[in-house]
Amino acid sequence: MTTQTSQIDPELQEFLQDEDRVFRFVARFAGHLARNGAVGRALNLLSTLSNLHPNDGYLFTARGFLHMRQGEIEEAIPLLRRGIELDPDDVAGHASLGECLIETGELDDALDHFEEAVELGDLETDKFARRARSFIPVVEHLRDQVDERGDEALDEMRARLAQLRSLG
Repeated sequence: MTTQTSQIDPELQEFLQDEDRVFRFVARFAGHLARNGAVGRALNLLSTLSNLHPNDGYLFTARGFLHMRQGEIEEAIPLLRRGIELDPDDVAGHASLGECLIETGELDDALDHFEEAVELGDLETDKFARRARSFIPVVEHLRDQVDERGDEALDEMRARLAQLRSLG
């Protein structure tokens, strides 16, 4: 059954012609998919959008964040870096990259990204800024522990991060 353009509701037709509104809707739909367990579908949708909008930092950050939540740190890091490159003021990108860098043992860089997220974000309204702030003393303590105990301290932190990710 073919629907004539003239048979489409005028409001829907107007919406479909506004590329920016359609893009934002599809990006929000990807978030809905991810929250409801369809992370693979969300990643595919965000990847397609990234190909259509290669200069949109949000899409790279969103993909990186989903990979991070899946424990796919090596996949997440370049996406988060690209998202920040495209949008240096992205609080979520800095906070998420900081978390990934803990896992790779790049503690000084992680601390820099957490501090940047706190500086850029509004601690009252931005959950990523608050999360970054909570990680700063943890990373500072972890650096001291690594100096004393070596990789054992990093392994313990990686296990804790994996537990946090599994809680959602």
